[in-house]
Amino acid sequence: MLFSYMPIFIVVITFTFFVFFQILSEQSRKEALNANKMLSLQAMRLIDTSLKAIDNMIMSETINNKQLIDFFNNEEKNNIFINISAVKKMQDMISYYPMIDSIYFVRYEDNFVLSNATSDQLSNYRDEPFIKKAMDPLSPKQWSGIRSFEQFSTKGSKPVVSLVRGAPFITGKKGMIVVNVATDRCRTVLLTYTIQKQALSVFGTPREMICLVTCILKNNQRFSPIMYRAIPDGPTKADL
Repeated sequence: MLFSYMPIFIVVITFTFFVFFQILSEQSRKEALNANKMLSLQAMRLIDTSLKAIDNMIMSETINNKQLIDFFNNEEKNNIFINISAVKKMQDMISYYPMIDSIYFVRYEDNFVLSNATSDQLSNYRDEPFIKKAMDPLSPKQWSGIRSFEQFSTKGSKPVVSLVRGAPFITGKKGMIVVNVATDRCRTVLLTYTIQKQALSVFGTPREMICLVTCILKNNQRFSPIMYRAIPDGPTKADL
């Protein structure tokens, strides 16, 4: 008699396990989506914080830095030393904030443009249309949307977001400072942050995580736990 119910019992048990694993799978999928959403929000906040830090740095330098003040005051016409000092300051800014692709200063008095790579009259500078638009008093002095920036015709253009700040900071009557951040550098920051978070959650060891991130970025690969397991002792110096 008992054996006659065995097929029904097996069907019920099988169905119960099937429903259980379906629910578990759906729950895991939702948790993964929520985790990815949180990671994306954190990554975007990281970019936002980085851009705000660059903005704050520019404001501070505009107010306090002697090289910038001397350049925009232009009391000594065509002073090479002042120009060299200003370029050196730009290079320091780029070194301190690797997200910055390029910087240039525009001096209104003589329509002179000085960048970290070149100098020219405004009428000859390749970014003149953007500068002319930014010179409009009604134009907002803040981060732009993604635009095409070309400093040299031989190198071609690249997508950037640009920050415009007046000089001096309060009035902005003597010129402007333009900071360009290349979008590919923003992507690199996002990729590095995402890989670090994922790798740390899998391995939990910062040293191994850093080695793996370096290896992945060098080889332009996507992160996968399988990638790590393929190396028994983790990434070595040879992998880097």
